[in-house]
Formats: sequence, C-alpha cells, structure tokens
Amino acid sequence: MKPFLPVTADLHKATRFSGLSLILGFIFSIIFYTGAMAEMSQHTKQIDEFFAPWSTAATPGAAVIVIHHGKVIHRKGYGLANLEYGVPVTPETIFHSASLSKQFTAFAIGLLEYRGKVDVGKPVQYYIPEVPEFPWPVTVEQMIHHTSGLRDVTSLFALQGRNPSDVSTDQHVMRLISLQQDLNFEPGSRFMYTNAGYTLLAQIVARVGGKSFRRWTSDEIFTPLGMTHSHFNDDYSEVVPGRAYSYQPAGTAKDGNSYSKYPMNFSMVGSTGLLTTVDDLAKWMDNLITGTYGGTALRDRMIRKTKLNDGSALDYGYGLNLGSYHGVPTIRHGGTDAGFRSSLMVFPDQKLGIAILGNTAEFPAETIAQKIADLFLPQQAAPQSTEAAQTAPATGMTPDDAANVKIVPQQYSGQYLLNDGNFLHITEREDGINLQVGPTALKLYPASTTSFFITEADAGVEFSGFDSGRYSKATLRNAGVLTDGEKIETDAASPEKLAEYAGRYYLPETESFLTIKVKENSLTTWIAGQEGIGVSYAGKDYFVNPQLRVSLRFERDGKGQVIAARASMDRIQNMLLEKVTP
Repeated sequence: MKPFLPVTADLHKATRFSGLSLILGFIFSIIFYTGAMAEMSQHTKQIDEFFAPWSTAATPGAAVIVIHHGKVIHRKGYGLANLEYGVPVTPETIFHSASLSKQFTAFAIGLLEYRGKVDVGKPVQYYIPEVPEFPWPVTVEQMIHHTSGLRDVTSLFALQGRNPSDVSTDQHVMRLISLQQDLNFEPGSRFMYTNAGYTLLAQIVARVGGKSFRRWTSDEIFTPLGMTHSHFNDDYSEVVPGRAYSYQPAGTAKDGNSYSKYPMNFSMVGSTGLLTTVDDLAKWMDNLITGTYGGTALRDRMIRKTKLNDGSALDYGYGLNLGSYHGVPTIRHGGTDAGFRSSLMVFPDQKLGIAILGNTAEFPAETIAQKIADLFLPQQAAPQSTEAAQTAPATGMTPDDAANVKIVPQQYSGQYLLNDGNFLHITEREDGINLQVGPTALKLYPASTTSFFITEADAGVEFSGFDSGRYSKATLRNAGVLTDGEKIETDAASPEKLAEYAGRYYLPETESFLTIKVKENSLTTWIAGQEGIGVSYAGKDYFVNPQLRVSLRFERDGKGQVIAARASMDRIQNMLLEKVTP
C-alpha cells in the first residue's frame, strides 16, 4: 500500500494545482473576453451603420437595445427626440410604441385569467354589457387572437374623416363599437387584425380590476417588472418629460433632409397607447424568455398558437406574432402610429431579444431589427445565399425544381377577388409571375402549371377554372389557411351608368356621410370634403380598387333604383351605406 502523503504535502500539491487552474482560467477568460469584445465591437459598427440615416443632428431618430442570456449587449440612441430643441435620443427616451402595446394588454388579461378573475371563454357582453348583440357570440379569447370579426376602429375613424392629429379617445372607440350592426365574419372562422377587440380587453381589465387600465397595468405589470418609465397614456394632453416627438419627411431642403411634425392626439389604451423606453422593453423581453413574473404557464399561454373553428393553426398568440425567421422560432410584434415606429423581436431558444423605437414615419424598425438579428443568430440560421437553397414547406420544392415547370404568364395575371373581401394581384414578369403585395413583388415559383409557391413564407397560390386561355379562379394558401377567389375584370362604364351610383350616402356605423362622384370613367369617394378613393366598374353594380383592397357593391330597389351600397376595405367587410340623395 502506498503511504499517505503528509497533509501539508497534499495541501501544497492542491494549492499548486489550484493556482495553475486559476492562471489558466484567467488566461482563457481574457482570450474569450477579448474575442467577444472584438466581435461585439464589430457588431456595434454594423448596427451603427443600420441607423446611419437617422443618426445626424438634423433628423429624428431611434433607440435600440439588444439582450442575450439576460444581459444587455447593445444599447444606444440615434438622432433627435425633438428637432426644435436638438434633444438627442437616448436609451432612456420615452416613445409611443403603437401596437406593440397589445402584448401588455393580453398579458394583463392573462394575469386576471390565471388569478381566476376573467374567463376568456365568456362572451364579451358578460363583462361589457353595452357591446351590441351580434348573430354569433364574441368571446374574450377571440378578441385576444383577432378572430372576433369586430370591425376595426382605425378604418372606421378613416370613414369619419379622422386623422392622427384629431383627438381620439376610448370614448370615441366605444361609441363606434356600440354602433356596429354586424361582424365581418363568424367569430373563430378567420383571422382579421382589429384594434376594437384590444380596446375592449383594456375595458375588461379596468372593470374587473377596479381601477383604470393605466393604474392597473402600472401596479400589476410595470412596477413588478421594474419598468419604471412605462405607462399607458390615457390623456393626450399630459406633459411627459423625456418623450420623443412624432415626425414625417417633408421633402428635401437645401440644408438636407427636411421634416415636419406629425401630431398625434390619442387617449386610447389597450390597442395602442403604451409609452415606454428600450431599457424597459429589455426587462419585458427577458420576462418573455424566462417567464419569471407571471409564471412560465402564463408565458407559454401567451406564445401558444390559437386554432380556428376548422382546426387550422394561426401564428398569433396573446398580442404576439408567432413564427420563425430564417428557420429560428420568433416572438414578435411591431407598431405604427403617426410618425412612431416600433419593433420587438425575441428568439426564445437563443435567449436573444431586440427592441427598437423610432419617431419618424419612414423609419423601417422591423427591417433593422431583422438585420440586427442576422448578426447574432447561429450561422446556420443566417439568410440563405441563394434562392435555390430555399424550400417551400407545402410542396417540398425549391426554385431550382420549379425551373423545370414551363408556364405561360398571361394565363394567370390579373386581379382576383377573394371571398374574405381582399384582393389577389398577380402580375407578369419576364421569367414567370409575381404575387404583388402592395409595392412588393414576390416571385411565384411553379410546383406545377396550377400550383405556385413563394420562398419568403409558407404561402402560395392554386389556380383553376381554365377557359379560353386564362385561369378564372385562384386560391390563396397562407400558413395552411385556404381562401378562394375569382378573377375580376375592371372596365369603363358609360357616364349615364356611372351617374346612377353618384350621390350622398349615410354610414350608420360611423354616424357620418360619404359622397360618391363621377370622375372620368370611374367613381370617387369624398369624405369630410376630401377626395378619397377611386373605384372602377367591375360589372353587375360592382366597383373595385384592387390596389387599395376596396370594393363597393351597390343595391337596388324593386324599381331598379340604387338605394344603398355594401363597402369592404381594410379590416371592414360588407358595411352598409344608405343612399340619401342623388
């Protein structure tokens, strides 16, 4: 048997080993720290470049914060919070965050739900009796997920001739909700984003909680999370020290970019209204990752996809868009009001969070958030270098596979009216066809002569009804949801024909008037003395503006006289317009 070493020898040996370990550990930590700092320095330079157009002494700007594993790894302000006084944006600058607010409203409902004070399966009238009775019940949960069918108040405001500079309060919103005669669709059958539901959710929190929504969220959310510079602004006239002002581009002046004020006088909370800083949003993003406050069960509830009545899943949770970015799961939401722009993007698996707040209308918060994400995501999650590397989830095909399918672009191009009231715009390109989404053209790749996919998302188009060399029907496939549509042909109508539709119309759901006039070979709408949207004849008392997704279907009495119209537009479907004068 080996003799035991004296205790002093053991200690001496252990001490020498421990000392060596400490030295090596220190050296490795220095190497790692130096490398990490060098990488972070490079990232800082790249992030600064993203914000360069808004980081001058003459432009509005933005604030950004990036967290990783609970630590802030980038935090900075760019440009000005106030142009008149040259006040710079800092991470402590308070911004209006627009629809980014919704996740906090949903979290408030979630807290009350888990405390047994709110049942999200109950109809909204259980908590707010003054909401009209509709053909179908609307539940609290359907409002959370935008499947309620409620008409959107932002669009209703537009039909009243309102703009962001007008004073708009929760009382105005509640009045518009009380006037709604019908829903856009059967609740639970579709997703359609609507701010009305989130105003009602805030009302529920206030009534159940026994205090104003602002006070309840401050006491139960912001204070516990340490978000000391955040609150829901329920008084547009309140002076809030340190807040950013709203701007929009006003053309180019001799001395460089010129901006004008873009005033916003909102006293609406729930759907919007959160004033916050990127510093505070860092604490919120960390809680979305950890679930520390409120518990992981509630956090998981917030990021769980809902299902429609037919069982299909929606990529929307509790005030949060749920999806992926370059294959990496994301939790995100942004916002747009007047000149304010916001984006919050969280990658829970990577424990990475990015929050951006800006104060000018042209600022691309969402795009910059994605660029920042590209710097920190694992290499395998970086953007694909070629189109050929991207695979369509529904077909399993790549653009290289699609190159073998020959098509005739003219057979598909045109406008298709979908049965949800929206339009599908298919345009021709030299090597195929595009799905036109606003100003953006997304290339459609053929999996066959009738089935097409895009590489940017799990979406595509199926064509049918081939006759006389052209397709007459199309079905939009978006994240598993199918929406059918038929091709429409706009045409010129005679002046006599157009005159039948001209006149003044009353909108019972907005308590306002709209005038329709003949302009050249089409009709144009006038609201509050301002010329609005033009629509072209599409046959059978039907007029459309596919680019703006607006349609008017006129109704006649037994004598053939035009007496009304049904309007469909962004977030409003089949709303009544009563003709009152020729």
